[in-house]
Amino acid sequence: MDRRKKKPGFLKSIKIYHRYFKASNFYKFVLNIVLKLFAVIAVIVLIYCAFIYFFNINLVDSFNTLTSYVPDYVVWIIFFLSESTLGMIPPDLFMIWGTKFGHTFWIITLLAAISYIGGFVGYLTGALIIKNKRISAYLQNKYKRIIEFLNRWGGFFVFITAFFPFPYAVATMMAGMAQYRFGRVALFGLARFARFYLYALVIFEFV
Repeated sequence: MDRRKKKPGFLKSIKIYHRYFKASNFYKFVLNIVLKLFAVIAVIVLIYCAFIYFFNINLVDSFNTLTSYVPDYVVWIIFFLSESTLGMIPPDLFMIWGTKFGHTFWIITLLAAISYIGGFVGYLTGALIIKNKRISAYLQNKYKRIIEFLNRWGGFFVFITAFFPFPYAVATMMAGMAQYRFGRVALFGLARFARFYLYALVIFEFV
């Protein structure tokens, strides 16, 4: 007699995940993130329009003027460092900066790839930090909410942080500290590409 447990079918797996996500407030979390996303986009559009209407200042031209004072490779390095650490600089600004090169699709793809690789750097950084008890304890306390979400939802949380305006590099760093499976981080982190393409469509519609 075959004692091996049969794996649940696809539909049954979906139902199991649905019940778990509902019980763990995953849907509520995603809804809050989506609402914040629309709020952020609305604020950005309003600020952009306000600067043009009241001050006759084009923020895109201003940002391009600011970055023109440094070599392009410096801007690329700053973007990589930002996407590999705390992600404090919105990547959308670099999308706008990248339009000066033309070939918009390939520039967005390159930016997405750099951000994706930055997530790996964050993961490896987390894996190294866990060896230092003092730093590890500090970061685990500071980002305990992110660690809680990661332990609760795993790869789905990585997907959310990769796609929505969330500190992706911080999430991958915490994944490294929690010794979460690297393969799953790499898989769900591919949503980073979708995030850049979708946001580029929204941004370039207004700029």
